[in-house]
Amino acid sequence: MLAILLAVVGFFSLLLFGGMPIHNWKLSIIDQRFIELTHPTSSRLLAHMAEISNYGNSNHCDYAVGEIRTSSDSKSAIEEYYKNKRIKSLVQGPIPVETFFLDELDFYNFFPSGPFLEALAKYSNFSTTTERRYLVLVLDPMNPATWDARCH
Repeated sequence: MLAILLAVVGFFSLLLFGGMPIHNWKLSIIDQRFIELTHPTSSRLLAHMAEISNYGNSNHCDYAVGEIRTSSDSKSAIEEYYKNKRIKSLVQGPIPVETFFLDELDFYNFFPSGPFLEALAKYSNFSTTTERRYLVLVLDPMNPATWDARCH
């Protein structure tokens, strides 16, 4: 009787929570790999974000991990620093590290909601004449949704 009850509870838990624990675990691994990245010594962390979402129009999960940083380095020096950096994906090949400069990024179109939008909106208004604000981002896209409501 207990085995039947556990099976029923397990089935309904799968229906309610689906792939959420699996996706949370995968995101935590990508986040840890991102945290291990080195950054220019002149840069300073302003915000760290990690999110599971669907940035497209189909049933899939996108894992996004990033940081908003500030640096006195030139745009070209920052781009050169991150140009060949990659982190290991769980399934796909290496994930490139991308950089976006907040004064050039139309982030409302890319991040419609969530922690990225909140942090980008907060720091896009931060103004200084000597430092450049930028987003360092890894995006592991198109992972199976597996019944995770965040991915639909």
